[in-house]
Amino acid sequence: MFSSKKLVKPWLLIAGAMIVGFIVAERATYGVFLGPIQDAFHLTRSQATLPLSLTLFTMGITQPLAGVFIDRFGGRKSILLGVIFLILGLSLASRAQNLWQLILSYGLFIGFAGATISGNAWAILIGSWFKKERRATILGMNYAAWRISPMFFGPLAAYLITKVEWNGTFLIFAIITAAIALPVAFLFVQEAPGTVAASATLTTEREAAFLSPEVRRALKTRVYWILLATWLGCGFEVAILSAHLPSLGLQYGLSRQVGAVALGVFGVSGAVGAITGGWASDHFGRYRVLVFGFVVRAIGVYLLAFAVSNTTTYYIMAAIAGFPSLFTSPIIQLLLFEIFGKKIAGRVIGLSFLGHQLIGTISPYLAGWLFDLTGSYAAPFTLAATALLVSAILATRLEGIVKHHLAGQTTPASSATTP
Repeated sequence: MFSSKKLVKPWLLIAGAMIVGFIVAERATYGVFLGPIQDAFHLTRSQATLPLSLTLFTMGITQPLAGVFIDRFGGRKSILLGVIFLILGLSLASRAQNLWQLILSYGLFIGFAGATISGNAWAILIGSWFKKERRATILGMNYAAWRISPMFFGPLAAYLITKVEWNGTFLIFAIITAAIALPVAFLFVQEAPGTVAASATLTTEREAAFLSPEVRRALKTRVYWILLATWLGCGFEVAILSAHLPSLGLQYGLSRQVGAVALGVFGVSGAVGAITGGWASDHFGRYRVLVFGFVVRAIGVYLLAFAVSNTTTYYIMAAIAGFPSLFTSPIIQLLLFEIFGKKIAGRVIGLSFLGHQLIGTISPYLAGWLFDLTGSYAAPFTLAATALLVSAILATRLEGIVKHHLAGQTTPASSATTP
């Protein structure tokens, strides 16, 4: 199952990864569906966010298990499995007749798909293929494809919803995923030369255990918890914008189509930022770029809350918030990979992503509840921006903490590299 004997060239891997990322990121357009689903089932704004909340929750709680799967069988099989679950989730969601059916079909299947196609799998796959000096740039290119995707799929979803309603649009997205992402992933997403991902013959049962001694040691370190805490602000903010950025325009008297385009602008700006930030991280160091990213994200979200006056300013603020939004997570994932080593990276990143997603489970519903309470997005967007500023403050301390951690390692992991 999922076998492919012929090894692809690195540029084919990159191209395949970007195509797959572009297609599967259609799931990031839920905010375009929020209003139509709310109207179809006569829901409050907070209730309409529940399918997305369960998706993020499922991604979080299954991410550590996905990490074990990746450590034992490799990123390729994880990504293929995730694409299949995404197709199933979209297909089942298109058949939902009430909110609970939608919550379960969309939330569980697409949540599990998100865990197995996550940046965790891509970070380890790309980290195995490329040297440290190029990892962030290549991973940034992959993330860029994800963020360009909403610029296409957001307006497409808004258009299709007017023609075949929200459930017909889900079905069309499932067909696109099956027709493009699945064959491309099968043909071009492969493990690096010399990598034996399914290493049951090379890894002892004790080492392969979910909480192996190496993983437990990693979880006891200060650097792990500071990295996790830094990542939480990202999870809190990105879930709010994914769910509510298109609806924010309605607050300013703009149309849902304009909101869908704003989500796309947010994504395209993030794509440019992912490549730029990845390159800057490789050339100027992870830490300063990480701090810069969180600060700019916070400014952009504050501007969205208070400075939008028309369509143009809406797009500009979305672009400012979006630019650094996709190089903060890859940098944290790469730091975890480089500090703790390839052997346990899937589990360590997976456990960290659990926290990222659990806080992201709460924030879309919280934002919807605050909107229902106040009739405005000012409060939830301010909270999101503040969370990003806290992450920026924590990031300023990371370099010293990482250096202290590495200096204290008497037997560092053989596959780890100094960030």
